[in-house]
Amino acid sequence: MINCYVISDYKTIQTLEKHINKFTLTKLSGYSTTEEYDIEQISACTPKIVFVDIELLKTNRPTLIRLGQEYSIVYLAETKAYAYDAFEANALDYILRPLNNGAFEKSINKFISFSLLAPPKQPPVVQINHRIESITDSFFIKSDFRGQKELLIKCNDVLFIEAEQNYVVLRTHDKKFICHNTLKEMEESLPNRYFIRVHKSYIINYDKITSVEGNVIILDNNETFRIQIGSTYKKAFFERKSHKIIRKKNYFDLVGYSKYAALLLCITSLLENGDLMVL
Repeated sequence: MINCYVISDYKTIQTLEKHINKFTLTKLSGYSTTEEYDIEQISACTPKIVFVDIELLKTNRPTLIRLGQEYSIVYLAETKAYAYDAFEANALDYILRPLNNGAFEKSINKFISFSLLAPPKQPPVVQINHRIESITDSFFIKSDFRGQKELLIKCNDVLFIEAEQNYVVLRTHDKKFICHNTLKEMEESLPNRYFIRVHKSYIINYDKITSVEGNVIILDNNETFRIQIGSTYKKAFFERKSHKIIRKKNYFDLVGYSKYAALLLCITSLLENGDLMVL
């Protein structure tokens, strides 16, 4: 069964409900008006297709793009004027009002065809602690909404990754790259040989650290690249940092004397140098 969700005015909701109920493979799992829709409510209804009034794309584009990453979106409009914008925002289809059964069935059949063509998800070859180890020294990112342009990024070139609203920004020494993934996805996919998360909004390249001042990390010897260490990530960061600290050892630890032998050696040395008087 193909669960459908509708975000529009009541008249459109009623019309679509008739088409959905008439079609054998579809079911209306929920609906809301354009003023009252809620992402969590949509998610709770587990739809496969979400029918959305085109007006929402004008005012809530980032939200709808994010919604389009989870579900197939069909936009409803009065004219063809916004069709290009809709497909740029990853729309499955674009239906003109007044709605008719033929246009509705065409959208459903399109969804079915795409579902059949979509390759099955393959499990990762090796996965340890939810981190995919196939990425070693470089990785590809999808840098546009449609996922058609992919850029190869070398791990050693990345200074840090910063989370924005519905995407992340990869920062190198002199460039910025936008990637349409979440920071959580980046954290789980990138190798911890290079990267460590230090804040809810930042992943850094550990090798690019030039200094640490309290809870602030400076990267690439550049004061503008100052990253605050978040309290949640502080313990893991300082534990990793502790392995790179050259610890000071005293002479007696190095030669392996017991504390009593060390004390005796010290007294003997003072007596020989005349720095200690014996009463």
